[in-house]
Amino acid sequence: MNLLRHFFILILLLSSSSSWAISVLFINPGKESEAFWVNVSQSMAAAAQNLGMELRVVYAERDHLRMPSLLQQTLDQGPKPDYLIVVNERQMAPPLLAIAERAQIPTLLTLNDLTPEQIKQFGAPRTHFKYWLGSVFPDNQQAGYLTAKALLTRLVQTKKPGANGLYQLLAIAGDKSTPASQDRVLGLQRALKEFPNVELKQIVYGNWRRGLAAEQMNVLHDRYPDVAAVWCANDLMAFGVISSLEQRRGPRKEVFVSAINYSNDAISMIKNGRLTALSAGHFMVGAWSIVLLYDYAHGRDFGRQQGTQMQLPLLSLVSVSKAGLFAERLSPEGVQKINFTRYSKVLNPKIKQYDFSLESLLQ
Repeated sequence: MNLLRHFFILILLLSSSSSWAISVLFINPGKESEAFWVNVSQSMAAAAQNLGMELRVVYAERDHLRMPSLLQQTLDQGPKPDYLIVVNERQMAPPLLAIAERAQIPTLLTLNDLTPEQIKQFGAPRTHFKYWLGSVFPDNQQAGYLTAKALLTRLVQTKKPGANGLYQLLAIAGDKSTPASQDRVLGLQRALKEFPNVELKQIVYGNWRRGLAAEQMNVLHDRYPDVAAVWCANDLMAFGVISSLEQRRGPRKEVFVSAINYSNDAISMIKNGRLTALSAGHFMVGAWSIVLLYDYAHGRDFGRQQGTQMQLPLLSLVSVSKAGLFAERLSPEGVQKINFTRYSKVLNPKIKQYDFSLESLLQ
């Protein structure tokens, strides 16, 4: 039986790597120099290579308004991909889905689902947009909650409150419209309910950028000199905050900072204590999107088995003791070593439920 199963897998992989290999186009909303979005693309590429698929990545360089024209231009230049992956960055998915609908390309939405308001307008996958296969995205609210709780726990356990008995907190969110940013702020607000002696003084939006966050922190620190902690919605903004704090003249008091996202710099800062809390791992949703499309192309429709809108447990706190393990498993070299065929229902017919959890990679 095992021999037959291995033969079946070999036949599928050989056919996938031939001239009619399944092709996927990913419109990456980030920058080609941006660690997180590069990690997303690299995880997709590792899974695609492992499964004998062809992947093309086109970067929008953080210009969300350009994404529809970029997609249309790429399709016009050809060849037409078998599948498309897009992101609801700054709520720009509907025009992207409309282009895919006209081109009749099955499309997967990754990292950010449509907002509730957008769902009311356009409906669920496979309704208004019939070629929208579904969405796969991490639990961003949980990421915001976990980092906030770890940050505030450390704060109240190691520092004395201000004269009024309260700790002052600042928050640097991503942007006002992207679902991931909105959900991470909801997670922060959820954690704050557990810490009545922590006062959130202000939320600003750093647009995911290091330089802007540094400029904002310069102003905010002058406005709130007694700030004790800063919650950040991604790693780049946390780096900007830390840079601002470390460059201030005169005696400096320690300000705790948290972040979300995996990067080599973030791991290093957890190890050396410059970051107080970090949640990471969700860039792997790129790889899991490829696995889902592979199975769909081979007759195993994830929508019929696990629903068309899949929220995955992809984010976990990175402690000092686990930082080395995260670096080993989630580095580009570590991701290249993952056998993604293990996660395919087509190649492993006994699998009933996809296990795309971060724990499965870290074990």
